[in-house]
Amino acid sequence: MSRCENSGTCTFFDSGTMAVSAEMAALRDCYCRDDKEHCARYLVKKRISQGYFLPEDQSLDQVGRYLMDMRPTDHQMARQLIGMMVQ
Repeated sequence: MSRCENSGTCTFFDSGTMAVSAEMAALRDCYCRDDKEHCARYLVKKRISQGYFLPEDQSLDQVGRYLMDMRPTDHQMARQLIGMMVQ
């Protein structure tokens, strides 16, 4: 598999000067470099890029905050965000 195209802008992948734990490095290897299709963050961003939008009472900024805190393994949170989206 190939590296996720979002890795250049993904705050989970590029944590800047933050120290990287062994767990975070393992998640990056698994999701960012090998299996992006199962990454919760990737799934939500992909859904947004397909033209799905949030209801008026939700903002993209709110999703951005959720994404900032979301780990690749947070599939339940991803399903909730995707469930809020309408076309």
